[in-house]
Formats: sequence, C-alpha cells, structure tokens
Amino acid sequence: MKDFDLALIKLPPECMVKITEIGSAAELEEAFLVNDTHIIRCRVVNAGVSLLYLGFRCLDMPEPGDSVSPIMQAGKVIGIISSVMLDNCMGITISSVVLLSLERYAGL
Repeated sequence: MKDFDLALIKLPPECMVKITEIGSAAELEEAFLVNDTHIIRCRVVNAGVSLLYLGFRCLDMPEPGDSVSPIMQAGKVIGIISSVMLDNCMGITISSVVLLSLERYAGL
C-alpha cells in the first residue's frame, strides 16, 4: 500500500497464524507495542482516521526491528507502528481503519 509504505504478503494455506481482533484507539489511554521479543508501554496521545500518535517513555523506546509491530489496546490491535521520533519520544502508527481497508487490496 503505497500511501503508507506498507507491504502485503499472501501466506500459504498451511501457514498457522493467530488472528487478533482489530479495535479502535481510545485517546489518552495506555497501549502496548507487542512483538515476539518484548512489550513496550505507550499512550495514545492523538487518534486520527489513518494515523495514531503515541507517547513512549524515553527510556523504553521501540528499537529499529520493531517496525510494523502491532499496537494493542484492551486486547485488540489498534494499529501497527510505522516510525519513531527519538528526539521527542513519540511514535506514529498506521491505524486500524487503514488495516481494515486492506481487505480490498488483499482480495479477501
């Protein structure tokens, strides 16, 4: 998806995946960046239609390999991390609204 610099892949039918429910972000609420190596706390500071802005603790920031990790809130994916600004401890996330729109690109 060119607008968000996001690639889609098609998984083979035999690939085992766990489907996580997609939800909407609640502003000024706690959220978590979750992947197979760690969980990082953050807070949704602004929720637009296509992008969410996150605040991280400056001593616990996402690392370069954390790109495209899901952001979870209340057990649901509210977006995926796109970029991090180290100078102000903020992150930009592609919102669940955009993720849900990907169905038309994936041919589902």
